[in-house]
Amino acid sequence: MQNGNLMPRRLPREDPLSPGEREAYERDLISFCDRELDLLGDIHGLDVLYAGGSSPLWLEGLSQRIGRTGTLVALEADTELVEEGRELLREADLAAPVRIFAGDVFHPSFERNTFDLAYSAGLFHELDVCERSAKDALVALAPVVRTGGRVATSDFVNYVPAVQLE
Repeated sequence: MQNGNLMPRRLPREDPLSPGEREAYERDLISFCDRELDLLGDIHGLDVLYAGGSSPLWLEGLSQRIGRTGTLVALEADTELVEEGRELLREADLAAPVRIFAGDVFHPSFERNTFDLAYSAGLFHELDVCERSAKDALVALAPVVRTGGRVATSDFVNYVPAVQLE
């Protein structure tokens, strides 16, 4: 990722980390994000739905991998973070155009067969799985993916077994 300073506005005024620790922490986050996104393989030119929120770190990494011939749409559950995400992206090194929408992963408001890939990182462990399961979220995302496309997630839910959709 080109811009390693994508989180400055969300940090508290008195950062508990020293500047060196902050730099190492951000380097580790970028490295983790890069490793996770590399697992997607070649996504150049794809139309991608990121159902993991408006984190500029993930959106910049996805945008760079998609390139100028694809598109990236992000689904953010918190309406207050939509504008903040858009503002932070103005500073990011984007290749593919990125649009952020407020929405619910269980009821994505996109037409069927819109995307080549629906991807999420770190979203499902935040869901209230007492009400709806991670599997329900994956099932809800599947219709917006074109035939031959895929739904992928990089996540952990330590108290629910992994699911595989056929």
